[in-house]
Amino acid sequence: MKKQLTVYLTISLVFISIILITSCATILHGTDQEISISSSPDGALVIIKTFGGVKVIEGTTPLKATLKREDEYKVSVIKEGYEDNEIIIKNSTSAAVWGNILCGGIIGLIIDFSNGAAYELEPETIHVDLIKVVGMNNKTEYYLLFKMLDDNGSVQTIVRPFEMKKNI
Repeated sequence: MKKQLTVYLTISLVFISIILITSCATILHGTDQEISISSSPDGALVIIKTFGGVKVIEGTTPLKATLKREDEYKVSVIKEGYEDNEIIIKNSTSAAVWGNILCGGIIGLIIDFSNGAAYELEPETIHVDLIKVVGMNNKTEYYLLFKMLDDNGSVQTIVRPFEMKKNI
């Protein structure tokens, strides 16, 4: 009886060890990653969306965003009076996945790819130097931008100068 219990415990420990060792990426860095976003000047609006258009986070710079490793993102950095910026955050296969391959852990590979831990987001740090929008004679100029579909289904863009009138 004691010998059977020892055998069961040994088999259980080996099985648990294999599962824990073979999910290297999940153990090493998890399924989320922190991305730092800053701008010069501070206080720019940051909108992070997935490539499917789902808004994930909205805030102002400086910002630390925790994002799922399995997705790729579009980051918009916007501040009135400055040019808008869009940065792409891509995911690529993490080096931690090699731990599964070296240990022969097909189970670990399946776990890491299914929960997104097999990926790494890049860039991890984003800094945007915002460029002020100025027109002729160092005056800020505003434009109206229209996008519409023509008869062929193509997107047409129309840009027109816009003069803001100040109330007295």
